Formats: sequence, C-alpha cells, structure tokens
Amino acid sequence: MTEAPHEPTVEERQTANFLGLILLLRQMASQLIQEKRIPDARGLIDALAAIQAKTEGNLREREKAMLEEVLYELRMAVLHADEDSTEANEEGGEGEKEGDRPSEADGSADPDGAEEPSEGAST
Repeated sequence: MTEAPHEPTVEERQTANFLGLILLLRQMASQLIQEKRIPDARGLIDALAAIQAKTEGNLREREKAMLEEVLYELRMAVLHADEDSTEANEEGGEGEKEGDRPSEADGSADPDGAEEPSEGAST
C-alpha cells in the first residue's frame, strides 16, 4: 500500500513562507549590490533588520539563524562594495563615473586622446 503524502501543517507552511520571504529579500538586495545601488540595498537590509527586531522571541531556531546569516552576509557585501567604491574613487579620481566620460562607442572621444578641432578653427 502506498502511504498518503504528508500534508504540511500550518506551522510548516508559515515557516516555509517566512524563509522564502527572507531569501527573496536577500536575492533582491544582492542584485542591488551587484548593480552598485548601495542605498537601495541598504533599504532592504534595514527592512530585514526591522523584521528581525519585530519578530524577536517569536522565531523558531532555524528561522532566527537564517535571518541572522542573511543580514550578516548582506552587511558584509555592502561593506565590501563600499570599500571597492572608495578604492576606485582614489585610483580614478573623485566623482568621475563610467557614464561621465566620453566613450569610443559613441564617437565622442578620440582614441588617441586628442581633441578634435571645432568647426571654423584653423589647423
């Protein structure tokens, strides 16, 4: 005889939904960090920290451990991204971003670095 599949309890479904929410927020924050949208990522990290504070004492050990691990991981990723950003600014000059410079792709920069004379100027 085949045993009937186990129907999850309300508690098991709530745990799965909670963990799914934490993992979804982690994925979203990780994507923002990769895109260098650190303020937006911090907003999600703050939301996770608020969830942690508001659910304190009500989480199962697995839920608590997952939330702590995700917060630690994301905070370290932001710290690392901030360090990378600081190093890039120190090496490449303050305030200059990739989109601020003319590129060869749009034809606005001379590959040799020389400026083209403007119309009407003698050469």
